[in-house]
Amino acid sequence: MSDRASVAGRELAPPHDHDVRAVVTATTTLSINIPNHSPDMKKRPDERVRAAGILLMTDTGERPRFLLMRHTNRWDLPKGHCEKGESFRDAALRETAEETGIDPAMISIDDAFSFDLVYPVQYKRYGNQVFTKQVRYFLGYLSQGPSSQCPQLTLTEHESAKWFDWDPPHVIQEQTIDPLLAAVAEHLRHARTKGES
Repeated sequence: MSDRASVAGRELAPPHDHDVRAVVTATTTLSINIPNHSPDMKKRPDERVRAAGILLMTDTGERPRFLLMRHTNRWDLPKGHCEKGESFRDAALRETAEETGIDPAMISIDDAFSFDLVYPVQYKRYGNQVFTKQVRYFLGYLSQGPSSQCPQLTLTEHESAKWFDWDPPHVIQEQTIDPLLAAVAEHLRHARTKGES
């Protein structure tokens, strides 16, 4: 695979040429494979773990904001494992509601954007067996109305949360958050350019 990827005909460099390889399709779907750094880990392709989340943005025109959740040592997005038979989209909406208290009816998903991360994970509860994990992120906007600004959150799994100003490029967390935000920025630039023509 090339060290560069394209979004709808535009070229993107992955965040770190030696760490991450990115693939972007014309519908602005980005997949990043995070390499396995432990030589003794063996991937099992038949054991895929599926998860999903949403990059939630306010839809306030000139100055949108986006939500990140805080763990003790890192930023994250509202996300979680897909239940058996559950679509990525349904899981993303459910997990966002569970972790933020935001009603899924208040979220409008941008159907032209998705972003996948694929990487190996180990779970102690399964005897440190290695699984391939696929996380799909969607871009969601809060619907219009008084709570479309930055609604009150009900946190259930994170110690805090923050609404960041949308002002790319962002440098927050290099392996997951930054590539996602870069892909969203490119998607929004492309959509804006397409809308102007």
